[in-house]
Amino acid sequence: MLDPSFIIVKDSLLNEICTLNHLTFLRIGTEVKSLPSSFSNLWNLETLWVKNEGSTLVLLPNICDLVKLRVLNVTGCSFFDMDTDEPILIAEDSKLENLRELGKLVLPYSKETEDIFKRFPNLQELSFILKESWDYLIERYWFRKLDFLSKLDFLRVEFESSNTKESGPSVATNWSWDFHFPSNFKTLLLYDFPLSYDSLSTIARLPNLEELFLMRTIIQWEEWNMGEEDTFENLKYLCFEEVTLAKWDLGEESFPVLEKLALWECHKLEEIPPSFGNISSLKFIELYKSPQLEHSALKIKQYVDDMTGGDTLKVEISRAPTEQVLLHYDSFSGNCRSAKRCPHRTRSLMKVSIELFVNEPFLAALSSSFILSSPPAAMPCTVTFLPPKAGDFNCGTFKFINFG
Repeated sequence: MLDPSFIIVKDSLLNEICTLNHLTFLRIGTEVKSLPSSFSNLWNLETLWVKNEGSTLVLLPNICDLVKLRVLNVTGCSFFDMDTDEPILIAEDSKLENLRELGKLVLPYSKETEDIFKRFPNLQELSFILKESWDYLIERYWFRKLDFLSKLDFLRVEFESSNTKESGPSVATNWSWDFHFPSNFKTLLLYDFPLSYDSLSTIARLPNLEELFLMRTIIQWEEWNMGEEDTFENLKYLCFEEVTLAKWDLGEESFPVLEKLALWECHKLEEIPPSFGNISSLKFIELYKSPQLEHSALKIKQYVDDMTGGDTLKVEISRAPTEQVLLHYDSFSGNCRSAKRCPHRTRSLMKVSIELFVNEPFLAALSSSFILSSPPAAMPCTVTFLPPKAGDFNCGTFKFINFG
């Protein structure tokens, strides 16, 4: 689902929803600064998606009362009050053992809550925004320790610099990161990170990494000379988008099992290293808005075809302005599951839908009791509901509510 529209749920309706203690799925849009404490009444909730239209939404400690929660995705949430940078402390013994997916947190630099993710020991997918995090003691960028998340499979991190008005890599003399990744995860996406050779080598040493996406990344000195220690043992998919890399040299075993290489808007890169032609597993090269790389891509293809005697390597080149590269990702969590190129479509109509999944006897009561402030044909993004008491619906029967 891409760029969905939401009905904005106000405080009064939020409090009513919190009486539906048999809910298992809830998706809402809201502008509140924090979810009400009564959210802890939703003890059967397994999936919570919140599109936050206001400032960063503060996750209060009572979120840990939702012990059945498996998916928590909030666009712009934090365990900190972003106005004061004060942490919202969660008791050390409070854990969400069932939580599998968490996003999209906003994390400022604070070692006081460095072990916050220990409250979610079974995470499989994680997405967060990391605020400027230079550590003057070790003269490196600080990164949250994640190596104890043994079940983590997917990680997406955006770096937000305080040195620029918008997100993007800051200018620093040392671009090394104090990375602590779990060794077994398979997919890594990094946005707006400044990276040094050492940081790239740390990523290369992840033994089970299969997909690597570097987006809007600044490479130190705009060069990457991969030595014997820089071997991506299990990497199958490598994608660069707007990476400031000009010269790139591979070692003989840098990418022994790579299957797909995608280079999107890599305007500074002079050529694709010819050594890619010696990777027998490589099946696909994709170029998007990188015309200076077309010659080297086709030259590699010709070499591979001559060596194999067939049309083994596919090269896809796109430079049409009517197309754009999109990542297939969940709009709530920002989790990119795969990459693909899609025709650009301008959404001309904004559609708002309401889905309520309840038991059959209560559908009639629901349709007659909810009153919209606008007729469906002219429904705005923000809709005012005039709901009756939640008890009128026999709230024990509600399982799924989707405002989206």
